[in-house]
Amino acid sequence: MTLRTGVYVGLTVGHLADNTLYFGCRSESKDFHYKHEWKAHAEAQALCYRVAFSRDGPEGRKRTYVQDLMAEDAERVWDIVGRRDGWVYISGYVYFIEDSLRPRF
Repeated sequence: MTLRTGVYVGLTVGHLADNTLYFGCRSESKDFHYKHEWKAHAEAQALCYRVAFSRDGPEGRKRTYVQDLMAEDAERVWDIVGRRDGWVYISGYVYFIEDSLRPRF
């Protein structure tokens, strides 16, 4: 199942406030796949949408990755998956995400 399909399944069977997508890519202008769809779902309050563009921003500024956003939202993520049976979708370079998040959760 693709990420896009998974999100649409979650939108039809999940609780709206509990569907969350963490999307990570290098640049908003180059890699931001389906951005109009994700933004439309977020505006309709059908999806909580958090995005990290690791290479955008001024030189020397700390880069932001999906795992950073998830760490900021740790309590909310746990509430969604651990208490309310919601859906959390993660898009990004999974090898780094998994290694970084494992000790935090």
